[in-house]
Amino acid sequence: MRARVSALLLLLLLLLLLLLLVPPKTVYKRSQTENTDVDR
Repeated sequence: MRARVSALLLLLLLLLLLLLLVPPKTVYKRSQTENTDVDR
C-alpha cells in the first residue's frame, strides 16, 4: 500500500512539474499584463 501511495505521489509531483514547465510563457505573460495594469 505504501509503495503504491508513494508512486502515486511521485506521479502527481511529476505532473505538477510538467504543468509548471510546459506553459511558463502564458503564465508569465498573464503576470506581466496584470502587473502593468496594477502599476497604471
